Amino acid sequence: MKLGLPERLEGHEQRRSLRLPEDHPVVKQVAKTNWQLTQRGFGPWPRIYRKAQGRERQCVQLAILPWDALDERSWRGVADMEPADIARTLGVDARRVITPRGSTAVSGLELMAALCPPTRAVQDRETGNWVLWHTPGLLGTEPMDPAPPEATAEHPRGRPVRL
Repeated sequence: MKLGLPERLEGHEQRRSLRLPEDHPVVKQVAKTNWQLTQRGFGPWPRIYRKAQGRERQCVQLAILPWDALDERSWRGVADMEPADIARTLGVDARRVITPRGSTAVSGLELMAALCPPTRAVQDRETGNWVLWHTPGLLGTEPMDPAPPEATAEHPRGRPVRL
């Protein structure tokens, strides 16, 4: 395979957890060029970035197709597409949603954060400086009462439900 990548990732029973080892030449090349990998490492969807310099950020995410990045269960028909059509499909998906990564739960949280970011810039009335303002009531920031039918007696916020 081009770029020195192996044709297949092998070694674990769970395909999702497969990654190149940290001593692999490709991982070393990434580090040598002042790029970094996320903690998830170099797998089917590696995210490669440079440290932010001021407001400027650089990030690239790759889809390694021979490593089953585009699983047929989620990406129907992609195996029969030409490379240009796959690139176009991924581009449309990235513009419409987000780059899929991790589990469906992680992607769901990413979508919710994209729709309603946890912080935003607000101008301080006294100083005129721009400061971060935390959006109240976001998922994961404050404890919330569960919906009554979902709360069991064992739940920390649960209480007996009378219907």
